[in-house]
Amino acid sequence: GADGGGAGAESMLPAIAFCASRRECEALAAMLSRGPSLVAASHAEAIGEVIDAALGGVVGGGSEEEEASRQIGVARPLLLSGVGVHHSGLQPVLRELSELLFSEGLLPLLVATETVAMGVNTPARTVLLTGGGSKFDGTRQRLMLPTEYTQMAGRAGRRG
Repeated sequence: GADGGGAGAESMLPAIAFCASRRECEALAAMLSRGPSLVAASHAEAIGEVIDAALGGVVGGGSEEEEASRQIGVARPLLLSGVGVHHSGLQPVLRELSELLFSEGLLPLLVATETVAMGVNTPARTVLLTGGGSKFDGTRQRLMLPTEYTQMAGRAGRRG
């Protein structure tokens, strides 16, 4: 919960969990959403205000807006519990919202593919690499390159 399971766990936040694929991001985020919230109720309220301000005019008509609306419905409870998701399959507004909330210190955990490591200022105290060092490169599953590892691991240690 907001108590973070003890001082040891809280001292590791904020954290980015890098996943090998979009599917793995979604699965990890869904699993985390079934656990206790990572933020206090007052913190969740502040997150809700940012979400509402950012997404107020997003939902309209048409298939792209329907997909955005569906993704917002999935993302909102995650964000309110302190977990952001970031991958290329998300609507840009949701990726930007997760980046904003994380960089402002409102989200303690960001579950992402390596796309978040490319040129986005998302400092974290801890970086988790899932998938045993492998990744899907658009064609096949392969081992991560040293430069890819360095880019992701370099997100850690920039805060706190």
